[in-house]
This record gives sequence, structure tokens and C-alpha cells, in this order.
Amino acid sequence: MSIATALEGLDLPGKKRPGAWRVLEKLSHSKQNSTEKCSVGYRVQHSDGTLGFLKASDIDLMTSGDDMLARLFAATELQTFERAILNHCQGSNMDRVVTPLDYGDDLRVYESVRQPLFWIVFELAKCDARMQMNINRRLDFSWSLTALHNLSTAVSQLHGASVSHNDIKPSNLLVFDDLLQKLGDLGSATSPSYPALHDGEGCIGDARYAAPETVYSDFEQESSIVFASRRASDLYLLGSMAFFFMTGTMLTPAVLSRMLEVHQPHKWGGGFQAILPYWRQAFADTLMSLRRELPANADGALTNHSQRFVEAVKQLCEPDPSLRGHPLSRNVHGDPYSVERYIALFDLLRKSSLN
Repeated sequence: MSIATALEGLDLPGKKRPGAWRVLEKLSHSKQNSTEKCSVGYRVQHSDGTLGFLKASDIDLMTSGDDMLARLFAATELQTFERAILNHCQGSNMDRVVTPLDYGDDLRVYESVRQPLFWIVFELAKCDARMQMNINRRLDFSWSLTALHNLSTAVSQLHGASVSHNDIKPSNLLVFDDLLQKLGDLGSATSPSYPALHDGEGCIGDARYAAPETVYSDFEQESSIVFASRRASDLYLLGSMAFFFMTGTMLTPAVLSRMLEVHQPHKWGGGFQAILPYWRQAFADTLMSLRRELPANADGALTNHSQRFVEAVKQLCEPDPSLRGHPLSRNVHGDPYSVERYIALFDLLRKSSLN
């Protein structure tokens, strides 16, 4: 039995601030700010009154087999990495990336066995973008464009500090209020300055939403080869989120739904370069559908800019990572994966929607 699943009612003293965090309630998967299988989420309150979201893990939640030492090593390495990358981001003053309030680790007796417990407390969000979509069924465009502006700013802040997120999805975009959303869950992040056990994996984040070069990477002769930088994958996921806000679904499942069974990742054995023409055709069909639907469903502001919005999705989600991103960034400024032009575009659309 996992100790991390039975923390309600406990007081957890942290390392960064005096006092303790009272664990109030476990959050269901629909409420969690993180969907990682190796952690459990709780709503907590500090003795000074501060509310927070606690992400707890232990060796029983690790998936490194039956070897206890291997699971202990994996749990320790994961916590060490995530705390280091979070502290790095906090030191870089990233105001659109969720950073920790506190953390802790200790040995606790559970079912007569002393077990290690690891936890991090983050600022408590109202919900995530997935829940916001479910609550409102269809998000208003000004909110969606504000969220995209904040998200693209978060990606820029991470990339500026040599960090790639690798798992950008609706459940990881946290909603604090109508004007403030932050990117959370850096457990799958990568950085040359902070080695992690998952660095060599082809697909680090959620495979359901991953970029095509990572969806099909396991079928290459050398699966550890990264076809382009992790930043290219982040651009794809940013564009997929733009698609999500207008359609209610992420781009990868939308593209795969237009491909034959033989071309699905679990069936395909020919590698990424061979699947690229089939993906490109399905991607073109998906964009055509977005072009047809967006002007009819959008408000006046976005209707006037709908073509620019679709073109941004096309550039961000270009199937070939070597061609991904804004053409001017790639050809003129020497930083092919810069998101600055998309920050400006989403800000323009956001302001237009408010007029």
C-alpha cells in the first residue's frame, strides 16, 4: 500500500518555511493539477493560512519493477531533478510557470513499515484548462486567446532558461483567474544543465498528444535519436493547444483519426520519415476542417484574423520538426524555435477580442 495515497489529516513540516502543511483532502484525477501516475494530489493549508496543492510520491508509485532499490533510486532521482528544475525556474523569475511554495521528504511509519515520502507544494489553482473547457463547454474566445498568450509566454520563459517542458497539455495549464494562467508540472522537463533519467527517451510526455517525430520515434532503428530539439516538440504542443481551444481536442488525436489503421503508431513499423507523407496529408485535412469551421463559430474579432490563427497552428505544428516554427524566425533571426512572434499574435488577437 502506498503511503502517498493516505496523507489526509496529516501535518507535513516543510524545508522552506517554518510551520507545517495540513493535508485537507485528496483531489480526484479530474481536479488534480498533475496527471502523473507516480504522484497523488492533495489540497493543503499551511499553518500561516496559505492554501496549496501538494504533489506526493513514494517508492510504491514508481514503475521501475519489483526491485525496491531500483524504485527508491527512481523516486529519489525524480524528486531531486524536479526540485532542481523548479528552483532553476523560480530563480529565473518565470511569472507564467508554476513554481513551488515548499517541499519535504522524510521516513514515515505506514502499516508498520517505515517508508520514504517525497512531496512538493505549489500555489493552488482554481482548475486547469481541461476542466475550464468542461465547465464552460465552449470557452469564450477572449479567454482562450488570453490563455494562449500566457502559455506562449511560459514556453518562451522556459526556453530562455534552456528548459523544454515536453508535456504541454490542457491538464498542465493551470487557471488562477480569467487573466492569469500558468504552465505547471515540470516532471517531464529536460535541460542540459539538469540531467534526468528520462533524457534518453524518445517520447517523454503524454504520448496521446505528442509531436509526430516522438509518436513514431520508438520505431526507429535507434529510438534514442531525437530528430530535432525538444524545443521543436514544445512548439508543436503549443500549436496543438491553440487547436484545442478552438475545437475541444488536441491535434494529434485529430490527425490520427484521419489516418488508416496501418499508419497508426501501434501498427506502423517503417519509421518517422516513411510515415511523414501520410501524416502531412491528414494534417492538411485537419487544417482544412479548422479553416471551414473557425469563421462560422468565432466572434467578430477572431473571424477577421482567422486565417492568421490557422496559419500559426500550421507553422507551430508543421510535421517536419526541421521546418517547424515561424519562417522569419527560422530564416532571418537564426532561432527557428522562437515563439516571440506567436506571443505577439495571440496578444493582438486577445486585444482585438476585447474591443
